[in-house]
Amino acid sequence: MSSEFQKCLKIVLHHEGIDPDRGKTGWVQHPEDNDGGATNYGITKYTYEAFKGRPVSIQEMKDMPYEDVEEIYEDRYWDKVRGDDLCQMHGNPSVALSLFDWGVNSGPSRSSKAFQKIIGANPDGKIGPKTLALAKDQSDEYIVNQMYKLRQSFYESLTSKFAVFGRGWSRRNEEVQKEALSMIK
Repeated sequence: MSSEFQKCLKIVLHHEGIDPDRGKTGWVQHPEDNDGGATNYGITKYTYEAFKGRPVSIQEMKDMPYEDVEEIYEDRYWDKVRGDDLCQMHGNPSVALSLFDWGVNSGPSRSSKAFQKIIGANPDGKIGPKTLALAKDQSDEYIVNQMYKLRQSFYESLTSKFAVFGRGWSRRNEEVQKEALSMIK
């Protein structure tokens, strides 16, 4: 695990209501969240079952080991948005954080498509060599700010869910933008 991944994971986990140093896992089972349902460390029951390759109980969700959390976030989110490649390319984790956090919140394909749209790549949701080549000479600040705008627009388009979760989503989006911009050298 790269140090950039660890730094970004700590930010993502904060937004998921988690502080592993204090044993706070972020266990929730919100009745309005029919998409996620039972969630721990920001990981839905559906995602944990896919990771384990079998159904899991609510107790297993509550007892999820932190090693599984790191592996899930790295494999299913960070690697999908090519976090290490973006950090190396841009010399900082600003762009990677923008994609990673949105990917955790709404799926890595959605954040990848937004990124591809911003840089003029084919928005297929899979960041490959062509996307990375187009991103190489793009401004970190421009990408981060455009990611913020597209993410906010997406949230606001979810009208029924926005009434319940919009305030938190908007705050998270603003905090990620601010944190990402502070990482630009």
